[in-house]
Amino acid sequence: MVEGAYSGVGISQKSSAGMSHMRRVATMNGRADLATQIKVQVKTRMKGFTETTGAGDSETVDQMTLAVDDQLAKVNLAGSKAVDSWQAPSGALCLLVTVPEDYINKTVKATAKISLKNDNALWQKFQASKAFDSLDAALAN
Repeated sequence: MVEGAYSGVGISQKSSAGMSHMRRVATMNGRADLATQIKVQVKTRMKGFTETTGAGDSETVDQMTLAVDDQLAKVNLAGSKAVDSWQAPSGALCLLVTVPEDYINKTVKATAKISLKNDNALWQKFQASKAFDSLDAALAN
């Protein structure tokens, strides 16, 4: 755990291609682990939000949690970096990869708000504002 950051671990087995190659592989694996960790942590902190308004053809349904989960798989981890490394007795390289929580939290909030942009769902937006306040509080902890 790194304070103020989400973190993941990437491993590359010893390779005759050299340390530079191993570092690229470990970083790639670390980012994949990081993305998984972020998705799990955010999903467990978010409250499921499903609302319907209207009836028949004018009914709207919004599922904020699902929309955010879908977008989290596409989070840009360009701000991620390796902050620590160690080598296993087998020669494998291990990297601790992190990305600032603030960056991810802003991305999550923006993604959740985008899922509620439907003009026919103004009531849902009002109800969701309560969920956003709860999300802000959870992400701040």
